[in-house]
Amino acid sequence: MSLPTALLPSLLAVLLIDGHVAVQAASDETTSIFSLAEVIAPVRDFPASLQAGELSAHPAPSPPASDQQQLEAFVRRCFEPGMVDLILAHSTYHQELLSVTGSTALIDHVEDVVKRLRAERNTNIHTRLEVVMMDPKLRQQQYALPELAWKDLPGHLGLAYAPLTRAQHAALEARWSHQAGLSFPSGPSLTAFSGQLANCSFKTIYEYPKLEFPASGPAVGTGYLTYGFTLQLRATATDDHRFIQLFMAYDTSSLLQVTSVAVGVKPDGSTVTIEEPQLWTTHEQVDQAIEDKASLILTTGLFLEKDQPPRAGFLIVTPEVLDLTAPGPSPDPRMKEILIPHDAQPEPGAPAPQATH
Repeated sequence: MSLPTALLPSLLAVLLIDGHVAVQAASDETTSIFSLAEVIAPVRDFPASLQAGELSAHPAPSPPASDQQQLEAFVRRCFEPGMVDLILAHSTYHQELLSVTGSTALIDHVEDVVKRLRAERNTNIHTRLEVVMMDPKLRQQQYALPELAWKDLPGHLGLAYAPLTRAQHAALEARWSHQAGLSFPSGPSLTAFSGQLANCSFKTIYEYPKLEFPASGPAVGTGYLTYGFTLQLRATATDDHRFIQLFMAYDTSSLLQVTSVAVGVKPDGSTVTIEEPQLWTTHEQVDQAIEDKASLILTTGLFLEKDQPPRAGFLIVTPEVLDLTAPGPSPDPRMKEILIPHDAQPEPGAPAPQATH
C-alpha cells in the first residue's frame, strides 16, 4: 500500500499490522489506514415475499454516491451510536481505504470492529431443514419426550420449540424411522453469510375459474392461487463459532376450502360456475441461541389441503458454521516495524556506493 508523499516527512515509522497500516506521527496520535474492500458494502438480505403469487424480486440497494456518504453509512451501520460522531470526526475514506487518526484506544476499537466484520464475511452458515408431517393427534403424542426442554412459542397457543443436541436429534430420527403415519417432505438447505437473512419457499399453485370484469362486460377467466410455506432465517455465529443465534419466521398458507358459485354472465341468462378459494394462514417466529451443529425443533401449525385430512408436524433446523478462511500458520503477534529514514541508507552488508565521475 502506498501513502501520500505529503505525509512522509512527518512519519517516524510505519507499523504493518494484520489488516491495516498504522502510521506513528510525531504527536501522541496514530494514523491507521484500514482496507474496507471486503466490508464497506452491507450484506444483502433476501427477505421472502409473503404475498400470494410469485416471489417478488429484491434488487440490491444502490451504493452511496460519494466517499463521505459511504463513510457515514459504514460507520452508522457498524459502530455503536455513542462512537459514530467521534469516528466520523477523526476519519476519512477514499477508494476503499479508511484513514483514522486518534488515540491508541480509538484505533484499537476500530481495528476490532473491522476484524469482526472481516471474520463475518469469511463465515458462512449452512442450515439444514427437516420437515416431518403427521396427523395432529399423533403429533400431540410426540410431546412425550422427557429429555426435551419444550418452551411455549410466544403468541401461539399449543405450539412449542426446544433445543436438540446431536445425540437427541439422532435418537429422534431413529424413533421416527420406525413409526407409521409420518411423511417427510423434501427438506431444503440454506447457505448464507453469518448474519444474512435468507429464505426458502415451497409453493403449490391452484388454478380456478374466477369472475372478471373487462370492458366488454363480465366474463369467466382463470385465477391462480399460490399457497404453501415460507421460511425466513437469519443465523449469526458468535466470534468463537461455538454458538449460533437463530432468528426464524415461518409462514404457512393452506387451501382451507373452495366454494363453487353459479353466476349469470351470459345474455341468455344461463349461468357458469366459478370458484372462491379460502386460505388459512399461520405465522410463527422464534429467536434462540444454540450450539454449532446442534438443532432446534419447532412444532408447526395445521396444514390444510383441499379434500385432504389436516396435517401437523415438526420443523427441525440444524445450522453449521463454515469457516471460509484458509488454514495457515499462526501470524507473529509482534508488529513488524519499518523505519523511514530521512536520508537513504544502504542495507546492512551492502557495498557502499562508489563515486562516479
